[in-house]
This record gives sequence, structure tokens and C-alpha cells, in this order.
Amino acid sequence: MDVVKTLSPGSPGTKRFTEKYGERLVCVRYRVDKARKQRLTTIEVIVSRKDDPGGYYPDLSEPHPNRVVHLRIDYAEHQLRESVKHEGGQWDPKTRLWRLRRHKAARLGLQDRIVTDEELKTRQI
Repeated sequence: MDVVKTLSPGSPGTKRFTEKYGERLVCVRYRVDKARKQRLTTIEVIVSRKDDPGGYYPDLSEPHPNRVVHLRIDYAEHQLRESVKHEGGQWDPKTRLWRLRRHKAARLGLQDRIVTDEELKTRQI
């Protein structure tokens, strides 16, 4: 089934569903089932809403500890390079930086050497 159109509540084509479901309506989707030669209308509705007092869901603004980061390490820093290799780090010849998981970089005290995503985009060849 292919989605042909997705509409927000209040858009033309959603009036009857907005009247029936009100604030609970998230969207209306129009789909086509080519095998059965049918057009289908589906809706997404909120059925439950609860506060998250215990922090059940992770804070997505914080970087994940298992995310691979790129580190700036000079060629002359032999001992540091060996420490990174020992932790599973790999040299990335494309960016000319070392790659290592964030929590391992933190364990080695290399947070200040992590290259930001913006800097990394400019280094891509």
C-alpha cells in the first residue's frame, strides 16, 4: 500500500474526522492498494496520554554514549594513538581523524578532542 497524501487536522479533506475526533486526531492518510485496486482512508488518533514523571524516555538532546565520534589526535602523539587503538579506535583516512565510541573517548579524557558534526562535514573529501 502506498501513501498518496497525508493531511493535518483542519486541512481540506479532514473535516468529518476533525468533527468526530477533535483534538485526538493526529493526521489523515490517503492510501492506494494497487493489488486490490482500492483507495483507502486511514486516520491516526491519540488513544491515551500520560505524563512521564519517571523519565521513562531518554533525553534525546544528550548524545548517546555508544555513538561513534571523531577525535583529533596529532601524528606525534604516539602514546595517545596507541591508547585509542587499544580501546577499539580506528583511523579514518577520509576525514584524517580517529573514530571511537563516545563513552570510550570520555574514559580516556578526550572530550575536548571530539570533532563536532559541523566541523566533520567540512572535512569530508
